[in-house]
Amino acid sequence: MDIMTGLASASQALNLVKQLKELDIAIGQAEYKSQLLDLQEVIYETKSALLDAKQEILTRDEEISELRKKIKVITNGEACPVCNVGTLKVTKITPHPQFGELDIQQRHLECDQQSCAHKEQRMHDPNGLIDKK
Repeated sequence: MDIMTGLASASQALNLVKQLKELDIAIGQAEYKSQLLDLQEVIYETKSALLDAKQEILTRDEEISELRKKIKVITNGEACPVCNVGTLKVTKITPHPQFGELDIQQRHLECDQQSCAHKEQRMHDPNGLIDKK
């Protein structure tokens, strides 16, 4: 169930409470108990719907957090694996020494943190021909 279902159930529960308040004493115990059972069922449905909605919200919050991390990496660069403060920036792109004829590149990366001297090279296939596993 979603939030809207939970809210609809809550509204229904409130209507049942209102009806119970308006019941005349002349109405038999059976009708009163029936209304109470209906109210109880609606309250359980509301609780279930709101618990489902809470779980869905938590799942979406986790997805949003992961997407924000991915956006940060895409816009700012990958975190430096050595200092974990700076980001790796591509400083130079050259043809790969062995696979350059296949348009494979050698990317030269450096950490942008001045106190970190980390440098590395990575093979990159701009055409997506190499299987990335």
